[in-house]
Amino acid sequence: MNTRVVCDRCHIGIEGSEDIEQTSGYYKRKGWKQFMSDNEGIVCDDCMWHDDKYIKEYGNQFEQKRFPIIGCSKKTIPWSIAEKAYKEYVRKYGTDQSLERLAERGGFGEDELNGLLFPIWHGIFPIWKDEVK
Repeated sequence: MNTRVVCDRCHIGIEGSEDIEQTSGYYKRKGWKQFMSDNEGIVCDDCMWHDDKYIKEYGNQFEQKRFPIIGCSKKTIPWSIAEKAYKEYVRKYGTDQSLERLAERGGFGEDELNGLLFPIWHGIFPIWKDEVK
């Protein structure tokens, strides 16, 4: 569902979308409170991606090296995020393909990437989440 919200940090309106599991264009406090102050409930992507704590955990979203998304010729993610997904990929499927080789072959599919990162982003597996930094 398309939404319009206001970032509690920069106070700029955001055109985004939201469903039961996730948002696009902004972050909600639930699941992301460690990167927000007590008076923040919604933070836009730009503010979050410039947050020092967020960068320490997830890497710089503006770094140069990028990882491709299969079927989306213009969509890429930061290499540091791909590395996090790759750790889960290795846990599930082994090391037959390096991250570099996966990139050469087109990267991860969108659904595959969501499946690999969902446990990390939502803290479902806290035992190994600490290893993914």
